[in-house]
Amino acid sequence: MTKTNAIPKSTKVCKRLLDLLFIVPTMIIVLPVLILLSIVYLITFIFIPDDRGPIFHRVFRKSQGRLFVIYKFRLSRFDWLKSQKLDDDTKSEIENLLNPEERSWFQNNPLYWFEDAGKAKTVFGSFLKKFYLDELPQMLNILKGDMTLVGPRPFGITDFRNLPNKNNKITIDGKEYDYSFKDKMVSGLTGYYQLNKDERALENYTRFIVEGIELDNKYYNELQTKNCLQIMAADLIITFKTLAIVFDAKGV
Repeated sequence: MTKTNAIPKSTKVCKRLLDLLFIVPTMIIVLPVLILLSIVYLITFIFIPDDRGPIFHRVFRKSQGRLFVIYKFRLSRFDWLKSQKLDDDTKSEIENLLNPEERSWFQNNPLYWFEDAGKAKTVFGSFLKKFYLDELPQMLNILKGDMTLVGPRPFGITDFRNLPNKNNKITIDGKEYDYSFKDKMVSGLTGYYQLNKDERALENYTRFIVEGIELDNKYYNELQTKNCLQIMAADLIITFKTLAIVFDAKGV
């Protein structure tokens, strides 16, 4: 059975220190890239009217038992995003999993409901997705403390299949999985779960989610048992493995 002890305070401090040591200098390098990508996107709007719309996409995610807004470059055509609708049953299921404050925030911000997963991609969005460049704006989330460099992936709020019920359990194909430990961790830009995302995730989404639970549990246990230096070393290894995937253009 998964233990749901709180993450040691020393481990949280170490992870936050690594976040700042990595992200602050990286942001200095990445900021010109963000500006350049934004300019290129604006240029594509001149020649491809169907791609016009906001450069950035914001969407609700759930992490540490609360809602926050994640930042991404927009991948999908804006007309497609605006056309997405939630049926009443799905909307009700989501609202039942939220506390009153979250429910009010959710109801008042429908533009943040839908994941921009890359369907109906813009021309430039296809390039961004291939190299995971759409994720770069999430460095702002890390600076704010909403996310960490390495951790479990925050749930998309409209994908209620991934949201724990009131007992912090997820039911997949009739089987319950204990995911209560996830709320003990700050969600990450990358991690074991994210490194596992390849073509298999598109072929068998259910298997990908089950494997993701197991991988998040593996990282949670490491946070419980490893010391500060070991956690920082492990996080750096995961980060560099992620960069290797980015440079190989293996985004899906």
